[in-house]
Amino acid sequence: MENPAIHQSEMSRISEKERLDIIEKKIDIQKKRVELKKEKLNVDEIVLRRKVSLEEQKVLIDKVSQLRSLLSEWTIDEEKNGSASEPFLKPMILGRNRLIATNKLMELINKL
Repeated sequence: MENPAIHQSEMSRISEKERLDIIEKKIDIQKKRVELKKEKLNVDEIVLRRKVSLEEQKVLIDKVSQLRSLLSEWTIDEEKNGSASEPFLKPMILGRNRLIATNKLMELINKL
């Protein structure tokens, strides 16, 4: 006949081993949960960056459109306009300011 103390000792070892296995599995599950949360945060961060990037692009496009519009506007040149049948036209923005506006426009376009 088997010694009950040995049998109980074996049972406690098995149950202890099973208990350790269960704890190990719980730890693995917790690690996976943490990894999933990190991945979700990374995805959320990427989505947020894209939204900000899209908003920035919209603002840049608006700026480009406004500068382009300013650079393409013309007005009548009163100094050269005499009694001729057709008026002389000149750009709204002239000289250094036109150069600055053109450079800024190119800078904005390059950011897109």
